[in-house]
Amino acid sequence: MEPIAVIGISCEFGDGIHSGHSLWDTLKSNADISSEMISDQIKLQTSSLNLSNSDLNRTNMIGKHGYLLDNELLNRFDANFFGVSALQAQKIDVEDRLLLEKFVHLLEDADYTINRIAGTKTAVFIGQHSNKHESTIINQSNCTDTHLLPSSLSKCSASVRLAYHFDLRGPNFTIDTTRSSSLETVVLAVEALRIGDADYAVIGGTNIFQISENFLYDTCIQSELSNTRRNFCCTEKSGYEDGKSHVLICNL
Repeated sequence: MEPIAVIGISCEFGDGIHSGHSLWDTLKSNADISSEMISDQIKLQTSSLNLSNSDLNRTNMIGKHGYLLDNELLNRFDANFFGVSALQAQKIDVEDRLLLEKFVHLLEDADYTINRIAGTKTAVFIGQHSNKHESTIINQSNCTDTHLLPSSLSKCSASVRLAYHFDLRGPNFTIDTTRSSSLETVVLAVEALRIGDADYAVIGGTNIFQISENFLYDTCIQSELSNTRRNFCCTEKSGYEDGKSHVLICNL
């Protein structure tokens, strides 16, 4: 069976982790990079406990720390570089914007150019659990802007927008299997390479904990909350985590 080669990696996590190198340095140092959650996020968790009929006296279920991206990073986007208008940029899901930016970093890490990858049989598989953009727009009183519908609201836009913008012509899927979403993208990508559906594959994941629906889901299954703080990416980690990652692979 032909081996698979990893030829590029990019990522974005809290506390200034902007690349695979900085991620590795953080893992080696076993540092605690968590930050205290702001009052609005604590309120969202409390509201989620109430909606899920959980015991509000169980304060250990309220996460006080997380591994979250700062708002300045989430709001920053070079629209001119990606050839979109300022209006369009405002309507694109922030998770999609970060995926576009990290794809460029992925190509830089692989020593590829945008022109080199354009038009190739490159598959795109993205795992995405959260969808802050859809919830924000639907909760607005006026949702008549044609820039928003339908592609700006659907989770499928994560992989579709990436493939369309960079002219990647392999299969693409956005996958939501909650905790295993990114792992499933690896399975699909390896299969696509081995059966010849793709010459390259971009696999990745995106997640942003910024809305009550995300907190509600994890409160109901109690998968993230604990009264014990743990370090980033440890096997017994608790707390909420934002992040983006891309990996470019091909047959060796």
